[in-house]
Amino acid sequence: MNIATIERPTDIAEQTIKANFSLDNLGSYEQDILLFCKLYHSDFSFDNIKEFIQDATSYETRNKRVKAFKRFYTNNIINPHALELKLNEINPLSVKIQDAPIELPITKDDCLSVIEYLQSKKAEQGKNTDEKKYKRLSLIVKTLFATGLRISELIGITSNHIKTNGVCKITVLGKGNKSRQVKIPMELYNEIKKVFSEKSDFLFCNSHGNKLQQSNLFKEIQKAYDEKLGIKEVGLHTHRHLFATELIKAGIPINEVSRMLGHASINITAKFYLHNTTDSKDIWSKLGI
Repeated sequence: MNIATIERPTDIAEQTIKANFSLDNLGSYEQDILLFCKLYHSDFSFDNIKEFIQDATSYETRNKRVKAFKRFYTNNIINPHALELKLNEINPLSVKIQDAPIELPITKDDCLSVIEYLQSKKAEQGKNTDEKKYKRLSLIVKTLFATGLRISELIGITSNHIKTNGVCKITVLGKGNKSRQVKIPMELYNEIKKVFSEKSDFLFCNSHGNKLQQSNLFKEIQKAYDEKLGIKEVGLHTHRHLFATELIKAGIPINEVSRMLGHASINITAKFYLHNTTDSKDIWSKLGI
């Protein structure tokens, strides 16, 4: 469907949005578009889009919504000139993170509370009951918080990336194909190995031993925070930001935090979070892991 004039498309009910527009390659951004359609009855006027973006409760969510509409436009506007106009219109709605402090939608206590909630939650009984579903999810959230990994990095970890010698060392490939090493406590690693399939090459996998899908995993994490705490603004990098923020609050040197996050420069870390190499066990004790 050509939406070069997306200002006022025909009235489309939310439940038929997928039939009328392309949501291909949106990934986690799909939920932002569907939420917009629900709130604004699929009326894509610029005023509605602007209000939806500016109503976000965190800078991270606001920028994510801008990216969602940019990708949505790219999927659906065929005319290059019309697409350029739309992108130019929406770009100013983003916020330069370095000019604003990171605003976290969750606290450390919120995160630990959700981990505990998932550990104790029972799977719904049915024909294909997955008894370990929530236990697996609790370990994923715990690992995200304990390492500052991106979700995309976490789901890509295989046995080839792992070395154990008193502590579990994992080599991950981050942005720009830049590799770095992260560590997790052996107790956590052993727990992960017990709960996730030992037959899979992936450290974190689904019930069939296959690689996890980022968009589906992200939805499950968002759902857990909503169910337990009523928090709906958890973003893709929320646990990563929480990890860095808690370490800096605890006095971990910013150069060490920058190394653990895999930033290309300490200046990047300083822009996001504004404090001796620290022992890994001390780091985990400060996080409460």
